[in-house]
Amino acid sequence: MRSPTKNTDEYIRSLTELASRLAQFLGPNAEVVIHDFRRRKDGTVVAIFGDLTGRSVGGSMSRIGLELLGEGDQAQDRVNYVTTTKNGRTLKASTFVLRDYQGTVFGAFCINVDITDLRKAAVTLAELAGLDPVEPAPVLFSNDTREVVRSIIAQEVAELGVPVSRLSREDREHLVHTLEKRGIFAMQKGVPIAAEELGVSRTTIYNCITSVRNGEKEE
Repeated sequence: MRSPTKNTDEYIRSLTELASRLAQFLGPNAEVVIHDFRRRKDGTVVAIFGDLTGRSVGGSMSRIGLELLGEGDQAQDRVNYVTTTKNGRTLKASTFVLRDYQGTVFGAFCINVDITDLRKAAVTLAELAGLDPVEPAPVLFSNDTREVVRSIIAQEVAELGVPVSRLSREDREHLVHTLEKRGIFAMQKGVPIAAEELGVSRTTIYNCITSVRNGEKEE
């Protein structure tokens, strides 16, 4: 979704009106959210209509938004993925990348629809048919950026299968590389939060980032 005008703020205002109308059309089981990545310091949610994820204006992006940040201008839309909220609701969601007049990614336009009841019906039918229903992966929606970042770090550490206290240098560099690709360090608080969660200094995190980037250049 590329801005037709050089005034990005004007584009956001137009999208906000569209989001409001779309939310009215979709009804109470839907939520439409606009993120402005230029406002990472204060919270990227600049407009939200509906209340499925418990967020408000000034709230944080989810891991999906962080991944878009990590991809930069190469980011692509995420369409019709299914996830769950921390209170157990199942959402069908789409995240559309917002670009300014020059094509630079600056935000996201998100549509979330609560399909919990439909999902339950589908699971019942699948069980009757002898099929094994697949549970969607959860996505943390929160107004607190630190909470979102911590959840991503915890997930990646768990996948490594090594306690934080026993991470080798190679493990740590691999982890930092993964976190960078997921957009963690595009956030202003990303490095200090990672340092706190991994029990190392900020300098160590910066050194890992530099080492990983130098290794990519050599390749």
